[in-house]
Amino acid sequence: SHPEQSTTFAGAIILFGYIVFDSFTSNWQGALTKEYNMSPYQMMAGVNLFSCALTSVSLLQQGVFTTSLDFLVQYPQFFMDCITLSICSAVGQLFIFQTIKTYGPVVFTIIMTMRQVISVIISCIKFHHALSAVSILGIIIIFSAVSLKVYCDQRKRSKKSPTGNKS
Repeated sequence: SHPEQSTTFAGAIILFGYIVFDSFTSNWQGALTKEYNMSPYQMMAGVNLFSCALTSVSLLQQGVFTTSLDFLVQYPQFFMDCITLSICSAVGQLFIFQTIKTYGPVVFTIIMTMRQVISVIISCIKFHHALSAVSILGIIIIFSAVSLKVYCDQRKRSKKSPTGNKS
């Protein structure tokens, strides 16, 4: 049972890091859009150039850069899969940046949270995984918090709308 506890603890740390960095990223992108009027293409280019540089340095440091290129040449289908994945990723990034620019980082975070919760529920149903009482409580809390946020925002808009139209 000791390895299970350490795995659970490591998983909790990774999940916490993911939430912190995910929240930071969307807010940072929203600030860059507002402060510097950056386009989604500029942000995407910057992120992808940094990712390429980081990956290349890591592969060089490990001494497997040429091995990776050899693998790419040896398996052309892998190359095509990489191109397909890259195109899908780029289109997804455009949607993400446009959502943040249009609706702001908070709405984007809500969308992503709901997507992840729904994904977990579908996975549990499809693969017949049991949900513990704590898991179900967590899902209820997430849905309740998101629903309350949407409801409060809707009420604010409906209260502002009649006042704004009378002027």
